[in-house]
Amino acid sequence: MVELDQDITREQLMLFQALWAKRSLTDAAAVLGVHVPKASRLLKSLRETFGDELFVRVGSSMEPTRQAQALWPQVEESLIALSKLMHPQTFDPKRLRKTFSVIVF
Repeated sequence: MVELDQDITREQLMLFQALWAKRSLTDAAAVLGVHVPKASRLLKSLRETFGDELFVRVGSSMEPTRQAQALWPQVEESLIALSKLMHPQTFDPKRLRKTFSVIVF
C-alpha cells in the first residue's frame, strides 16, 4: 500500500482517467482542455506521489504499469464519488420515468 505524502487533486485524477482511456498524453491533455506541458507536469506529480512511472511509452502508446493497473479501480471510484459530491442528485421532474395521474374532485 502506498503512503501518500501529498494531496491528490481532482485534476490529477482526471489526467489519470484520460491517460487510462486514451493511452496518449497529447490526447489526454486535449480531453482535459490543457496544454501538453501542463499534462506532463500533472503526470510528473502523480509519478512522484505514487513512486511509480504509472504510464510508460510503448511504441506510440502510453501503457499503464502494474501499479497504475492496481490503482485504476480506486481512481475511478474516487472520481465517481467526487462527481456525486459536486453534483448531488436532486429531484428533477424532467427525468422521471413513471407516469403519474392527478385526479381532481
